[in-house]
Amino acid sequence: MKKLFSRFLAEGNVSRSLSEMTQNFAAFSFDMRSLHLNVTGNDFLSMHEYAQEMYEEAEEWYDKFAEMAISFGEKVTSMNVLPGDWISVEPSPLSSRDCAVTMLSCVRTLYDRLEAFDGDKYSTFVSSERDAALQWLDKANYKLTQMTLGGE
Repeated sequence: MKKLFSRFLAEGNVSRSLSEMTQNFAAFSFDMRSLHLNVTGNDFLSMHEYAQEMYEEAEEWYDKFAEMAISFGEKVTSMNVLPGDWISVEPSPLSSRDCAVTMLSCVRTLYDRLEAFDGDKYSTFVSSERDAALQWLDKANYKLTQMTLGGE
């Protein structure tokens, strides 16, 4: 079974700028929105709602990082996913457990990219925002790990 919704999980690029980091949040949000629409099973409602919570939060982080990027004179592309960036999941829809496993993989990927982000050329405010986003992802990692252990 493919565990990807976008190339976000397949590409291992390190973000070197805030504007590049915004695109990680955009792809993550797209993946969570896609999962939100493709989950089934006994835990459908809880997974559906959690995926929605995740993409809404990711969109807020996108906005924060985009505003920081603009304040440093960087150009930020709009939050979108182009044709060819999306890979359909087979089988679709996903069971609640497979959805949780995919979400967990996305969370860990975004966490790793955010942790590797070199923000030394930016102010300490950027570092504190990055740390706050890492805390959010750490909590999501814990919750999703628990869901995958107890899923259907």
